[in-house]
Amino acid sequence: MISKGSGLLSMLVVASLLVACGDDDELNLTGPGYAPGDGRMYPVHEVVFTALDGIPVSAVWGTPAATGRVPVVILLHDLDGNKYDWLTSTTLFVDLLESGYAVIALDHRGHGATPLPGGRAFPVLQDLEVNHRDVLAALDWLSRQTQLDASRVALVGSGLGGNSAYVGKGAFPGRVSTAISMSPGLWQLDGLRPVVVGAGIDPFTPESILFIVAENDIIRLDDDAGTVLSYLDFSRSLKATTAAPARVHVVPGSSAHGLELIERHPAVLREILLWLEEEL
Repeated sequence: MISKGSGLLSMLVVASLLVACGDDDELNLTGPGYAPGDGRMYPVHEVVFTALDGIPVSAVWGTPAATGRVPVVILLHDLDGNKYDWLTSTTLFVDLLESGYAVIALDHRGHGATPLPGGRAFPVLQDLEVNHRDVLAALDWLSRQTQLDASRVALVGSGLGGNSAYVGKGAFPGRVSTAISMSPGLWQLDGLRPVVVGAGIDPFTPESILFIVAENDIIRLDDDAGTVLSYLDFSRSLKATTAAPARVHVVPGSSAHGLELIERHPAVLREILLWLEEEL
């Protein structure tokens, strides 16, 4: 396969960093990099739920301060990544909590704390092709959480997770409201066939997907033909199979991939939040 992608029980996510206070009975935080701001802490926990084929799927789960039933966003990581990438490599997990969404980030099978069938050590293409089973397990778990609005669920994925967001939206159109696919692209080495694109799933009806990709995000193969694989072309091919609303947002002049898009281009975060506000 060709792609750019290569045990806490509970914790608190702190947003906007707490102010160091002067009164003895108030919390004081000191140290470099602590700027004044409102102190808001969100409980984040690890959870495990079982896919239909018996795989225990590990995830990290956070809820906002909002009251009432809230919408939820499922985050899907890149190849060789894990659920904590959404907390360590980007601010998106916290940004979504700040915006009033519940958030759950999965470990795909064969990544992080989610094992492979039969105890195998390394995933193969067949494992990646059934990532939508892990998404389904998350949807089933979320449907049992009474504080959520299970009719308002979005998928957001990076790299391989971008492929999985597209596939999950197409496979479960009645249970996923919308999806955002950042830098989707995965090719089989033999013949460069696009993979993890919903082949064999019937019915498969992708719609309401925003694709986000850098204009110059490419892979140059070391072959006699000088082959270049383009994530922009891959995104456009997926968009062509997606019913409206569907759009490809191109970041001009950039080669950023996946989560790098958010960290290097602040406008990408605004696009994500705006799409969720309008479609979720």
